[in-house]
Amino acid sequence: MTEEELVAISQEHPILFFDGYCALCNNSVKLFLKYDKKKLIRFSSLQSDAAQILLRNKVTHIADSKSLLVLLNNEVFSQTDGIIALQPYTSPPLSFWLKIIAIFPAFLRDWGYSIISKIRYKIWGKTKTLCSIMTPDVRALFLY
Repeated sequence: MTEEELVAISQEHPILFFDGYCALCNNSVKLFLKYDKKKLIRFSSLQSDAAQILLRNKVTHIADSKSLLVLLNNEVFSQTDGIIALQPYTSPPLSFWLKIIAIFPAFLRDWGYSIISKIRYKIWGKTKTLCSIMTPDVRALFLY
């Protein structure tokens, strides 16, 4: 995909960037795939060329990110703000739980998020292949 094509997609769709080797992150993507009934959200691993292109000049040390990142309307959201930014694109029950999470102050949400981020590999492990969730039926929703 060319840079122009990626930019055009990013202007039409929210993009969820995730650690492609993180089992917890992959499961989070599966959850968003399941509850994005209109298939509006696009996905890209932080290790992909697409992430390097779309997040350049917006995020430093992309590959080292310990957070899911969301690119929406040319703005990058991280940690719980990123997850909450996707709420309008999801259906119940996920949309309901994202609204509940949004009630809590950002400092509390992000404190919990950062704790989980630090232990995610120890608890949930790593996947053997980058982005192991990309099945043929959802391949079009992923940017490389």
